[in-house]
Amino acid sequence: MNNKNTDNRQQVRIIDKLLHCGLPFALFRAPQHEPTLYLQLDAEVKCLHHDDTDLQGFIYAPFEETQETPTILIRPDLLAHGWGDMETQLAGITASAPMCLDTLTRPSAEQEDASYKTRFHLCLEAIHRGEFNKLVTAKCQCAKGTDHLHDHEATVFLQALEAYPGNMVHLVYTPLTGLWIGASPELFLSQREGIWQTMALAGTQAKGEGTWSAKNIEEQDYVARFIHDLLVSLEATMESE
Repeated sequence: MNNKNTDNRQQVRIIDKLLHCGLPFALFRAPQHEPTLYLQLDAEVKCLHHDDTDLQGFIYAPFEETQETPTILIRPDLLAHGWGDMETQLAGITASAPMCLDTLTRPSAEQEDASYKTRFHLCLEAIHRGEFNKLVTAKCQCAKGTDHLHDHEATVFLQALEAYPGNMVHLVYTPLTGLWIGASPELFLSQREGIWQTMALAGTQAKGEGTWSAKNIEEQDYVARFIHDLLVSLEATMESE
């Protein structure tokens, strides 16, 4: 029997069980690490505030906090490392509530197009006034699901794990926020021996292309200067590499 096919079936089983149990979870894989699962054993979603301290768990935050899109915390009531450990620990977990995959009110395609054009022109005007060097505005695109949606989600996540070995890949669900899949190579914050580290990551270049273009160097510098100025405002002692 092909070990890869066996492993894939086990992984799909685990993800399918998570998607059916209706409980908040974060399934993620950091670069050069085995996948890790944080599963919260009740459906109550903790919304974080700036004065929250001494909390442990997986934090998931939007670009802009609103009442509809808060920063949330998923507690590791069940913590598992690796697919085998996950399958063992999930053996006693049963479905608790139907899964709500989409909790947000979505605009129509026409509304999103009009909103995008407005945002684009506001960004362009701000750049022309010299308020910003670069702005990026996002556009929402909706796609219809399939009758086998959970199979599709498991496949997309597993494909992302294989395609992006150097990325932090995650599959996150809560009844409040719905289901999210993502992958990013960017280190937000790490700490070792009292020293904190972050990175400025920007620009667009395929792996192996070699020398960075002037455009990409400039875009990376925007982010580096923003981080530097923010740390200076906090009176932090820093070194750049």
